[in-house]
Amino acid sequence: ANLNDYFTLSLYENICRSLFEKHKLLFSLLLTIRILSGAKKVNLQDWRFLVTGAPPTKKIENPCPEWLKPNVWMDLLALSDLETFTGLEKILDNE
Repeated sequence: ANLNDYFTLSLYENICRSLFEKHKLLFSLLLTIRILSGAKKVNLQDWRFLVTGAPPTKKIENPCPEWLKPNVWMDLLALSDLETFTGLEKILDNE
């Protein structure tokens, strides 16, 4: 594990040296996600949704149109299709 940790730190430091400041945070996020997914600590389906989004598979009327925009409601419906967020639309409907 020490060799792997050393290599990861060395990779991070050497690559960050050649990046613009505004790109370092993105590189850090991508490297972290790659490390965590290798350790099976990131649900790849959730990660894919975060990066690309998805169309909703349900047609449920927006329960709070006065403060929840239609596009946000559609995103929440799509998010509720993921196992991690199952039932999210029901929680919002009850509020």
